[in-house]
Amino acid sequence: MGPLLLKKIAMELNETVRGSIISKIHQPEAKIILLKLFIRGRTHALIISADARLPRMHLTERKYANPERPLRFLSMLRKHISNGIIEKIGVLENERIATIDLKKKTGETTRNFRLTIELTGKSSNIIFTDEKNIVLDALKYFPPETSERVVVPGVELKPLPARETKEETLIEKTCATWNESADLYY
Repeated sequence: MGPLLLKKIAMELNETVRGSIISKIHQPEAKIILLKLFIRGRTHALIISADARLPRMHLTERKYANPERPLRFLSMLRKHISNGIIEKIGVLENERIATIDLKKKTGETTRNFRLTIELTGKSSNIIFTDEKNIVLDALKYFPPETSERVVVPGVELKPLPARETKEETLIEKTCATWNESADLYY
């Protein structure tokens, strides 16, 4: 998924699911997260895939089987953002990186979190940070001995190094929305 399509999808998501409650979180495959969202009497499913072959983020109508035991990353997300609210979905300009800002109220305390979705091919990742941009967890860790950019719990998330952007061929909008077209395409 290229930056142009990601931007169009994020714009639609802000119109459709901004303010929604995260009612359920699933991890049907090691590199795929599925957020069940509830807003205005409707339920939506947002798929976020960090699979190197098909990195993507869009609403989906497809059904996915759930493994019997939740994986580590899923357990962390369920603990912190179940029943949280999506505040905003953003995209870094000309990048294949999206952010989902979340708010979760527990008793009198409100905490802010962010999911950073990097749809960058082989290094695709979903990173979960707190309001101070400290990594709480990630699908893939990149320790200091293996990467210039460290992604491990307890470390501040730094931006990805600048990359050369390639020409993007936008998928055809075959449905009413870009999200539906992406769901059909992928």
